[in-house]
Amino acid sequence: MSDITQRLTGIEDEIEREVKAAFTEFAGEIASDAKSFYRQVKADIENWSRALLNGHLKRDDFGWLLLAKKDGIRLHALTNAGKTLAQLDKIKAKVVDIIIKLIFSRLLP
Repeated sequence: MSDITQRLTGIEDEIEREVKAAFTEFAGEIASDAKSFYRQVKADIENWSRALLNGHLKRDDFGWLLLAKKDGIRLHALTNAGKTLAQLDKIKAKVVDIIIKLIFSRLLP
């Protein structure tokens, strides 16, 4: 197990907890979708984390790379509930922001 993998171990539980704290409506569904998204992009996150720690990637670039993948967050329950695309996009951006903050808290001093 690599150092990056070890440092990110258990982050899914933190993602769930932070997302549930950030949203009141559909919190459980959003948290589940956030965890699924994390698992979907985990390999990319580990690669970008290595690049970040080696100085080959800036913090802002890491954020932009992950934000570019936000369409992978499905939010099925919210789509079925009639949320607009703008509302969904705002929720996805917030989920990505939560994930980035959690990753940085584990990787960077």
